Amino acid sequence: MEASQGDTSERAAIERETSEREAVTPATERDTTDEWRIEPSRTIATVAELEERIDAAVVTARSAEEAALEIGAASLEAAEQARRAAALAESASAAAERAAEEAKRAAAPAPRPPMRDFTPRAPASDPRRPDPFEERITAFRLRAEKVMVRLQRLDVPERAIGSLR
Repeated sequence: MEASQGDTSERAAIERETSEREAVTPATERDTTDEWRIEPSRTIATVAELEERIDAAVVTARSAEEAALEIGAASLEAAEQARRAAALAESASAAAERAAEEAKRAAAPAPRPPMRDFTPRAPASDPRRPDPFEERITAFRLRAEKVMVRLQRLDVPERAIGSLR
């Protein structure tokens, strides 16, 4: 490389030294520009390709936003249903507690009259024959009294015995 007329002698000297070094030192692989080349598979996208990618990304983002809104609405509705279920469970629990207390009060033994031993009635000394209907009623009453005495011995609540009377 030769220096042009406008160049100073200093610049010409540097160029001469550089060209001498290049002649002495062989070019290495590192000095080539092949590594700067971009492979066809890694080429930079054109503006049109970038616009297509952006459009696809916008469509994806909008559909994701819609899905998120739907999921949010469903979760809010589920939370409201859970609140209603909890309120119903609380009222059912209170009702069950009241029913249990009422059952306890009803099952509490009421003071009972002292038990008497069962003794059958003495047969009537009437010479005439009693009515067959009266005999059946009397037999039924005797059986009912026996059942009542057995239930009192088993300590059955008074209201259950009352329904037998």
